[in-house]
Amino acid sequence: MFLNDMSTIVRYSHVFLNRSLVEKNVTAAEHYLLMFLFSHEDISQDAIANHYAIDKGSISKSVKSLVEKGFVLRISNPQNRRENLLRLSEKGRTTFAESRNELTRFHEAVMQGIQPEDFQRLTSILSVMANNAKLLLENMQEEEPIHESK
Repeated sequence: MFLNDMSTIVRYSHVFLNRSLVEKNVTAAEHYLLMFLFSHEDISQDAIANHYAIDKGSISKSVKSLVEKGFVLRISNPQNRRENLLRLSEKGRTTFAESRNELTRFHEAVMQGIQPEDFQRLTSILSVMANNAKLLLENMQEEEPIHESK
């Protein structure tokens, strides 16, 4: 099934990033958070968890690590003082730029022998599939479980 192949590619990309970013003190999971924060400044942990459909505890653990390493800053939300917003520090921006180069190197290696138009089509199809999967999960959350009474 094609999902097995996609899963394998994702696992290999995580292994590749973990190995190539060890000197930068960034894991693959942290790299993806840096990437998200690079394009979504001043955002809450909850919004990140919702975007990636990951539990808040996992995001919290990664954010804590990134804050301790100096890659991410927590700032108080001016509209809601009980909420912290996240943004990349200068160190985080620099590290992301370098780690992005490693991910680009992986992508280029994986795409060897694939024509650009085939890649464009694949990207388009995967985007539709990702949106369909997101809608399926959202619809599941809206449905109430049916309980039979005795």
